[in-house]
Amino acid sequence: MDKRLNVLLLVCIVSVLCVGCVTGGTKEGGTQDESLPVLKEGLLPSDSPRFDDVPVPEGFRINSDRSFVYEDSEIQIGFIEYTGRKELSDVVDFYREEMKNLGWQWLRDLEFGGIEMIYSKEDRRCFIRIRSKLGQTTISVILIPKEGAAAD
Repeated sequence: MDKRLNVLLLVCIVSVLCVGCVTGGTKEGGTQDESLPVLKEGLLPSDSPRFDDVPVPEGFRINSDRSFVYEDSEIQIGFIEYTGRKELSDVVDFYREEMKNLGWQWLRDLEFGGIEMIYSKEDRRCFIRIRSKLGQTTISVILIPKEGAAAD
C-alpha cells in the first residue's frame, strides 16, 4: 500500500508541474534566446534522450530546472521540458514517425495553441506537448504508468 501512495504522490507532483511548465523560452523583455541551437535540414533523433524509448529531436536541450524524473526498478515517472529551434509542424511530424517506430500506440491529439499528443505502450502513457513562440519550440514530455501498472 505504501508504494501505491508514493506513486500517487509522484503522479500528483508531475501533474502540478505540467500545469505551470509550458512557457516559451524568451528572455526578459520578450526577446528570443539566441543561445538555443538551430537544427539543420530535417529532424534526427538525439543521441541521448532521457528515456530510452521516448525520442527527442537532435539539437533540443533539456531545461533541467523545469524537469523532474523518478525511476526505480519498477517504474518511470517524469516531466521533462526541452527547447530548441524548429518549426512546430516539423517537430509534430518527427514525433508521429519516431513514436510509431519505437512501438508506441497513438491514442489522440489535442490542439490548442500548439499540440498535445498522447501515446500508450505496455504499462505506460506518454504525453507530448509541443508549443512554439517567437521562433523557439518547447517540447514537454510527460511519462506516467497506466492505471494499476505499479500496484504492489
